[in-house]
Amino acid sequence: MGVPRLFTCLQKPENASKLKDRTPLRQRISYSTGHIFNDLCSAVWFTYFIVYFNKVVGLSTTDTGLLFLIAQGADAILTPFMGIGCDRIVIKRFAPYGKRKTWHLFGTIFVAVAWPFIFSPCFACAEDSPKWLPLLYYSVTVVIFHVGWAGVQIAHLSLIPEIARRPGEIVELNAVRSGLTFVCGIFIYVVTWILLGQASEEGISPNLAKEFTHLSLIVVAIGFLFSIVFHWGTIEPATSTTGERKELTEEPLDEHSSDQSLCVEIVERDAPSHKPKTWRQWFKDPQFYAMGVVYTCSRITVNVSQSYFPFYLTETLHFQKEAIAYFPLVILVTGAISSVLVKRISKSLGTKWTFCLACAIVLGACAWFYLQTISGREGVYAAAFILGCGNSVMLVTVLSMTADMIGIDKASGGFVYSVMGFLDKGFVGAVVLVIQTFYPDSPDGVICEQCGSYVRLVFTLTPGISAVISLVIVGLCFKSKLVLSCRPRIEKADQSTQTIPVECLADLYAKIAELPSSNV
Repeated sequence: MGVPRLFTCLQKPENASKLKDRTPLRQRISYSTGHIFNDLCSAVWFTYFIVYFNKVVGLSTTDTGLLFLIAQGADAILTPFMGIGCDRIVIKRFAPYGKRKTWHLFGTIFVAVAWPFIFSPCFACAEDSPKWLPLLYYSVTVVIFHVGWAGVQIAHLSLIPEIARRPGEIVELNAVRSGLTFVCGIFIYVVTWILLGQASEEGISPNLAKEFTHLSLIVVAIGFLFSIVFHWGTIEPATSTTGERKELTEEPLDEHSSDQSLCVEIVERDAPSHKPKTWRQWFKDPQFYAMGVVYTCSRITVNVSQSYFPFYLTETLHFQKEAIAYFPLVILVTGAISSVLVKRISKSLGTKWTFCLACAIVLGACAWFYLQTISGREGVYAAAFILGCGNSVMLVTVLSMTADMIGIDKASGGFVYSVMGFLDKGFVGAVVLVIQTFYPDSPDGVICEQCGSYVRLVFTLTPGISAVISLVIVGLCFKSKLVLSCRPRIEKADQSTQTIPVECLADLYAKIAELPSSNV
């Protein structure tokens, strides 16, 4: 048990400014590029997958939903195994390189090989081929793609608790990661806008196959380049491989304190090393289940609204084909801006209330989309702006909440993220399949009013209901963390010698008395 010790600091160390414990800038920048390849693919996938296979490839609405479910199901099944492997399996030959970076490398190769075949014509198909052959062909390609996609995602996410040296950096890295996700989406939509604008087709038809193939090749080239930057600049901590707990040195609390002032040192003597939670212990934690529901509903909200926005624009509001590029661009621009500001919002309100605010914003946008009329369809720009803000803040905060739940159990972080990914992919795929199964049939080139009404319902109600569920769970099952004025001093004094002003000493002793014995 640690023993509090009181002594006098005669002089502030000369190298106090060098003790600032912060992740190096190069590490943060290079880490941020590690998910760009996945983000580029994800922007195309969730926005254009259903439109592409339904309108361009020519699959039926049910087959399109089934293909999406196969892809999501493969991702859901593979993700837990990727998480366990990312936590436990170390290839000896690649051990010095970092076990999580190794998984990231092999995943990147799989993605680069499989992605162009998904958004290209079926090379195994002919005009007289059976109808099931295109579904089988594309099912194989999407499964191979998701083997790599899951490996990259889990490896990159589980590096956040390893790399971050301050609690605030977890939020920062998640915010930058989410911000780059939206930047990648902006890039994809601009490129798509240019490609579709050059096509002579008025609507979305099989004649646009070449434009989507070009888009897939651009994604591979740009994504692979940034993956190289990630592997060049990111250094995986040795504790990630050995499983040992790293000790961090905190920066001095008060740089303006006098040279001789009263100090309190709270040291931990003979404290046993922390043993990370096992998967059995995680399954016994009620917060783990609550976090799973919140994470899944958040992903349903974002992914369903992203996937059916092109249908809403073309089927419900009757915009031209270019609208499926520039309207999502509006959402992504506002989302990127919001992800930059979310750190300040979270610092002021706390993660819980920031997430609740995001849910309320999404509900407002869904209500606007539901009430939007064709005659006043230009007003959908404002609704898109609101939806972009809500989706962005929701994604950043739900990832931060997950990282907070993991806490010091970093060694099992891959398992936690894999379970969250399993729930996310499985439920999103099931929801899309149900939506596609009941999607009304419409002949090519004919305006389907029934389709427009159906899309209006699924595009607004599905994300709205998911946001309500998330809001209720977070409001009931998660506690707010109120920051007291002296709390930073208390937390930092827990690990290193700190200089405390005399006027805060009484409050400090009161806080010490409240600490559990394992922390003192």
